[in-house]
Amino acid sequence: MSSLTDLPVWWPSFLLPVRSSCVSFPFTQEGYLIHRGRSTLAAVRERTEVENPHYEWAQTHHAAHFQAAPNAEVRYAELTAEFEQQVPKMTADALIRACRRG
Repeated sequence: MSSLTDLPVWWPSFLLPVRSSCVSFPFTQEGYLIHRGRSTLAAVRERTEVENPHYEWAQTHHAAHFQAAPNAEVRYAELTAEFEQQVPKMTADALIRACRRG
């Protein structure tokens, strides 16, 4: 194969040479994404999963950290309240209706 145009149609795109530069995108720090953090540890603690190898650690490391992003905790609370208002009972139909409302 002498060029990219010679590659077969099924050739995986991840094997193509990358000719672009990478830049950092502040997903959490600028509010595009909320990373609550430690949700698994909180669940392990809440369910008293004593057989879980992280149970002891979860006793003192279960609080959300929100990756220290400004206003993330407040925004998370707002989104949670809105979700609970639009989906008061978690059913497939209620979730679909809320998603279609946009």
